[in-house]
Amino acid sequence: MTDPTTADKADHDQQTQTPTSQREEHSLGKEVDQEEHSHDRSQWPEEAHLSFLAQTWQRWTYSYMNPLLDKGSKQTLDDGTRLSDADLYDVPTDMKAKPLNEKFELLYHQNHPSSTTTSSTNSKNHLLHTLFQMAAPTFVPAGVYEFITVLCQVALPLLIRELLRLLEERPAASIFAQAWPLILGIALCLVINAIANHRHRYLATQSGVVLRSTIVSVVYRRVLQITPQGRFGLAPAEVTNIVAIDTQKLFEVTQEAHLLWAMPLSIVLVTICLVIVLGPTTLIGVVVLLLMVPVVERVASAMLAIRQQRIKLTDKRVEITNAMIQGIKVTKLNHYEENYQQRVDQARNQELTKLRRELFVWALSLVVTVISPSLAAGATFIVYVMANEDHVLTASETFTVLLLFNSLRFPINYFGRLLGRMAQAFTSIERIASYLDRPILHDDDNNNDKNSKSTDNDKKGTEMLPQKTRSNDNDDDAVLVVRNASFRIGSPSSDTATLSTTLSANDAAATVSTSGFRQGDGFEVSGIDFALQRGEILALVGTVGCGKSTIVNGIISEVPASEGTSLSLKGRVAYVSQTAFIMNTSLRENILFGESFEQERYERVLEACCLWPDIELLGEAGDLTEIGERGVTLSGGQQQRVSIARAAYSRPDVVLLDDPLSALDAGTSKTIFDNLKSLLAGSAIVLVTHAAHFLSKVDRIALVSDSRIQFLGTWPELLDFKPHDAKTLDAVEHIRSSVQEDTSEKNETEPNQGTRKSVSNEAGNGRASTLQKSKKIMTVEEREHGLSSLATWLLWFKHAGGIPFIVAHVLFMTIDRFTYVAVEYWLARWTEGAYEPVEVFGITFAPQTDGRSAQADYVLVYVLLIAFSVFSTFLRSEWVVTGGSRAARRVFQSMLVRVLSAPMVYFETTPMGRVLNRFTYDQEIVDHNLTEAMSVLMIALGWGVTSVIVMTVILPWMALAVFPTILFYWWLLLHYRKSGADLQRLDAVARSPIQAMLAEALEGHATMRVFGQSGKFVNKFHSITDSSGAALLNFISAQRWLGIRIEILGAIIVLCATLLVVTLNGTYALEPGIVALLIVWASNFTITLGFVVDSFSEAEAAITSIERVDAMSRLPQEKSMKTEEQNRPAPSWPAHGSLEFENVCMRYREGLPLSLTGLSFKIPAGKRCGIVGRTGAGKSSLTTALFRLVEIESGRVMLDGVDLGVLGLSDVRGRPQGLSIIPQNPFLAGTTLRECLDPFGHCGEKEVLTALVDVRLAPSDADLSVLSTKVEEGGSNFSVGERQLLNLARSILMKPRVLVLDEATASIDGETDAFVQKMLRTKFVETTMLTVAHRLNTIMDYDLILVMDAGKAAEFGSPKELLVRDGLFSQLVDATGAESSKALREIANSTGNVP
Repeated sequence: MTDPTTADKADHDQQTQTPTSQREEHSLGKEVDQEEHSHDRSQWPEEAHLSFLAQTWQRWTYSYMNPLLDKGSKQTLDDGTRLSDADLYDVPTDMKAKPLNEKFELLYHQNHPSSTTTSSTNSKNHLLHTLFQMAAPTFVPAGVYEFITVLCQVALPLLIRELLRLLEERPAASIFAQAWPLILGIALCLVINAIANHRHRYLATQSGVVLRSTIVSVVYRRVLQITPQGRFGLAPAEVTNIVAIDTQKLFEVTQEAHLLWAMPLSIVLVTICLVIVLGPTTLIGVVVLLLMVPVVERVASAMLAIRQQRIKLTDKRVEITNAMIQGIKVTKLNHYEENYQQRVDQARNQELTKLRRELFVWALSLVVTVISPSLAAGATFIVYVMANEDHVLTASETFTVLLLFNSLRFPINYFGRLLGRMAQAFTSIERIASYLDRPILHDDDNNNDKNSKSTDNDKKGTEMLPQKTRSNDNDDDAVLVVRNASFRIGSPSSDTATLSTTLSANDAAATVSTSGFRQGDGFEVSGIDFALQRGEILALVGTVGCGKSTIVNGIISEVPASEGTSLSLKGRVAYVSQTAFIMNTSLRENILFGESFEQERYERVLEACCLWPDIELLGEAGDLTEIGERGVTLSGGQQQRVSIARAAYSRPDVVLLDDPLSALDAGTSKTIFDNLKSLLAGSAIVLVTHAAHFLSKVDRIALVSDSRIQFLGTWPELLDFKPHDAKTLDAVEHIRSSVQEDTSEKNETEPNQGTRKSVSNEAGNGRASTLQKSKKIMTVEEREHGLSSLATWLLWFKHAGGIPFIVAHVLFMTIDRFTYVAVEYWLARWTEGAYEPVEVFGITFAPQTDGRSAQADYVLVYVLLIAFSVFSTFLRSEWVVTGGSRAARRVFQSMLVRVLSAPMVYFETTPMGRVLNRFTYDQEIVDHNLTEAMSVLMIALGWGVTSVIVMTVILPWMALAVFPTILFYWWLLLHYRKSGADLQRLDAVARSPIQAMLAEALEGHATMRVFGQSGKFVNKFHSITDSSGAALLNFISAQRWLGIRIEILGAIIVLCATLLVVTLNGTYALEPGIVALLIVWASNFTITLGFVVDSFSEAEAAITSIERVDAMSRLPQEKSMKTEEQNRPAPSWPAHGSLEFENVCMRYREGLPLSLTGLSFKIPAGKRCGIVGRTGAGKSSLTTALFRLVEIESGRVMLDGVDLGVLGLSDVRGRPQGLSIIPQNPFLAGTTLRECLDPFGHCGEKEVLTALVDVRLAPSDADLSVLSTKVEEGGSNFSVGERQLLNLARSILMKPRVLVLDEATASIDGETDAFVQKMLRTKFVETTMLTVAHRLNTIMDYDLILVMDAGKAAEFGSPKELLVRDGLFSQLVDATGAESSKALREIANSTGNVP
């Protein structure tokens, strides 16, 4: 349990009894908070009970955000004034995750009755209906406000038309008396539009928060409920993407969803107004708009198709990345960085190809929607003037038509974006619906405190634990009854036949005990028939891959049972998986696992599981010390002892132990076994074990061979058992030959305790005082504060193409805006030529009254300008998305390379959920959202700048209104930005715990469910979901606070423009066309300011993702992979394998104590050295220093005379015929066995197949097709023992000169272990072997033994020599028990190895 930053992550578990005084000194009396202090948030302001007027004012102006924004604007480097999670308002009561979850489940089951024939389309429709019902309380009122907005946007052009007609009728005259009602009406219309628009957007976005929180919570709950059938074909990456990406797509689509009906309504109203203004000929413009609809639909369909293809590639890339991160230690130890980088790059390049196409189509949709009003207006004007020679364009009619069509510009623009988002959202809904259709357990908590439970396995969606109950009368007293049982994995049952036949990678490693070679037809364990009463122990034994873990997982419903199976459980069930499940919290919380703390019971459990010495080493925080994600600070043995303690503390009636003792040394496993027999005397225990020496102490033994229980009986009966097949006979003979301990407690327990005490006392004096005293080891996620820096904004431009990209884009935007203004300027001049000739740039155009020939000249120029405008719009749109895809590619590549080169300490102190969040949510934002947001932002800025220029050029007096307004606008924006970016960062930071908890659930769902703690984990998840929702909702409200004020500023600009025009009409005698152009741009300025704010807010929200992704490119890095030329070893190095440590000192981080303190020893080439020592002695630190996972502080590690410290890491790790390691917790990298065993293709296929045969994972007559066997993520479709054998096969292919085995045979049976040891002696004759061992019998015939203590070599010599000294090694041997100690000494004396 020793923190790797403070001491060695030890693997040897020699334990001692701890004096009571020492226990009290360490931890238990010290209550230290396990999580950051949770502040009570204030109630959501809109729920406050205020007067109608006060509440209306707050809701319309969002003034309740003032205190939050004021604090944000005053932020300094002082932590006390920074915005934090505690400053946020809480989410509204009806938006909390728990009631949302309950409401969803109720509505979903009403809309979607359970049916095995439900099609995917129906499932999607049912989900869509349910989601609408969830969002309706806020989404429907949002529609009312959107309706008001549509009315205001149509009414505004009509009011402006009346004002322009007044100016046309009375040129150069004073018209204020007649005009002021119109001016007031225009201003009032703008204010009402602003209030309704932002209220609609607030409520619609709130609906998005509801949907996101709902789906996130439901998905998490389903992770804990899903059945074995439901897990077929379900990869963790798919679930991760649903939470990180698909829920975000649903959130985004709600923001403009009302445009589905609002835009058609706007078109209808605009059509009516157009007919009133210009007559029936204007219908041609409406027809043009309608003709654009199928074009837009075609574009949307293309986007949907591309999106569906891309999301599959994204899943593949995330799956590979997830495997890379989860197995990062194995990746580094074997130098798989290049292999993973190539695999991720390949998947990423395929994804980017689709992304570029998707962004290209999106840009095309943007072009179509932007030019639609211009084309419609152009078609209207051309047909109007050419259809009848008497038709003349006037300013009031022309610009009213233009305003009416322009009123559709932004709805159509957003509609185009909506279509893209809808395409993505429908894909997401399909994925979510498919996930929700997977069958689930009806009772996710397993009702562990109830007497019994049962259900039929073949009823979809209602499986419980256990699956079937049909108890016999004589089984009434038993707490566990299994009759006529068969459990099958690797092939789905009939009701899930459409699913993949591969097992989910999120299954615990122990869940699947079958080899991939049997995958094609599945794997079934049958003939299971037994009953256990309280106090009985049943040992499940057998060879690797025979199905022992499958039986255990079948009992807990993690593997489906076949028809006819009868299974009954009574009372509380506890389960310890083969791969320990450890949460990222304190040691105590891992043991309590949601149970209340009872000190006496807790202390007894610690005593029984030999955890007191480990707690002593944790410093002042003791058992409240955080032990890291997945227990990274614990050795494998310590993790399993914590898991066993969890099971013992839960007061179980039935205990299922899936080979946890294999991770412990013989002495410790013996002590724990004996202690648990006493502590769990009232429990029925099923123990999967390879430790044959325990079998004489259990009540019954079940021998599993050839996927069946071949024997069930007592130890004496096993001695007389005569199997018929050779395989079973070999297993039985090995078990019979094992040393059995005397059941007498007197001769083995008391001496053993005394020995352990002496070891502990000696250790305590040497190590405890040097350890880190902090209880936290996981780093807190960093975030920027206040404004997004200019450097952050420039990041996107830098990666998009740098200065050339910026210059080209400014040029394209200038051309685009110039041609757009030129089109409207030409309309103004065209209207001036209604009755008189017009001169433009020295060219005279005849008056319109001259007929079609005169109109044709105007039309020709107009068409040419529109054509140039369309081309420039296309050019600048595609240019931006090209830069966006380039930026996405570059930032991902930089992040990938830096993460792969980050030191191990980074991964040990950083939650995996945080790292995965960068590769999933943040990268998706950079890929898609940021590109769109930056594109729209630059368009909006172009509109804003153009508006100011046009207004001030037409009427310089407008500068008196425009520039003060812009200054105030900038102040508002600055005031908002100081908080807005922080609110977005708080939301981004709040997502990481969601990913972290989801990853924990994917890994430990079986443990959570069996212990009956699913509900508590779900409640905790609801809490962090509410925190994320609170951050997002506060951010949304802050956006609306700014938006409403900006639009009011726009209304002021329009008010000033109309007042100036009316007031100065008699003085300047302005041309009606130019006046109309001014009023059009002034009225659009309101929309433009809102457009700038919205696009800026979206871009700033998205820019935090590139800020976070780019931060990954600044991670600390390991030393160079390449060796400098002057230090490059000979190609044949290492030729012999002589290994020497010379006074090596190593610490995990600066400021922490040394973990290796002057370690010195030398192992001659070709010798075998066993490494032993107590917990914290330095065994793992030795391998850490050898493979340079941490750089040593002083001394040298020499291999054949070459200092490893001067070499590049690629020559230290994974070099052919160099160093190789088989870790205790094996992790398989690759997608097939061929790629897993020989990732770089150094060996031929026949060599790889031979290696598989050598480790007995393939029959001697196997063909090469075996090499194509699929390997799931991390090797999860193989048992732990099989993974260890596969790692051994890989080492055979590497032909290393130095091979390190870190408990490499801990999870295989004794007979297979004996075979492996024999094979090691024959296959690695010239290899120097270092074996970290718990099974002392495997190293007693070694040439050398290294006994580690306090980071030094306490003893070093042959086994025979060390046993004569009666030192630490002799104590370790004696701790295994009298009979075992005698046998071990006989082995050492018989070999008599002397180096």
